Amino acid sequence: MVDRLRYWGEQLTSIKSLVSAGAAAAGLVGWATTHHPAFGWLMLAGGGVWTALMYYLGAAGRGNASLVPQRGDAVREVERALKRYPMPRDEDDRAQWLQRETQLRRIVELEKLIFTDLPATSSGVSLLSPEQQLEVSEFVDQAVELSRRRGLLIRALMANPRGQLEDELRRLIRRRQEQSERVRDELDELIALKREQAERIERWMEDLRLTEINLDQIETFLRAVAYDQAVTPTTVSERIGRLKTRVQARKESVEELERRINEAVG
Repeated sequence: MVDRLRYWGEQLTSIKSLVSAGAAAAGLVGWATTHHPAFGWLMLAGGGVWTALMYYLGAAGRGNASLVPQRGDAVREVERALKRYPMPRDEDDRAQWLQRETQLRRIVELEKLIFTDLPATSSGVSLLSPEQQLEVSEFVDQAVELSRRRGLLIRALMANPRGQLEDELRRLIRRRQEQSERVRDELDELIALKREQAERIERWMEDLRLTEINLDQIETFLRAVAYDQAVTPTTVSERIGRLKTRVQARKESVEELERRINEAVG
């Protein structure tokens, strides 16, 4: 509330506001005393400019839904990709899968809430600065990319089950003990390839965990901005700085990751 009152105080005493309001007042006084048409036009023009200015500032202060980035296609793309895969059979794992499946949608809804209805939430912040709004939007951009990355990693892991590969390695190692030296040489090469595949799967699993942690960090930050009463404009900036250091910029693009996974999966 204090932030909003300060915002309106600054806008009402700005040069544009004072000039337009002064013109309307001068026109009103002149029209009342002289009834000259010029004063009437001045009153109408000044009043119209001031009204338009206040309408614009009110929309900017509340947030304008039309200015919120349109992310519906990205959300549907991510959710559609995840629906291709079967959900886990375990009840807890299935609940976690469903939470992940709709995470980007929740993040996008939080972004819209922050941009349009922040004063109506229970947050200790009623208005973000333009710089903070830009940071929020960039975090959501990152969440979109992270969600796409997560879908690609799940695809790779589904196509390369770790348990199945470990079973194959054990069988190959047992077979090797019973073969001639010539056959063992060929099996050694195959075992080496399988171990490289196992290392690749381990990297994918680690990337998936890091991706999900980054998504959780972004969602937690946005939820705090919208609902945490302890958050202030100053702490928003501090949290933005901390989050930037944790949500690491990926060295490869989603397109590059997709290319590598396509090569590995076939």
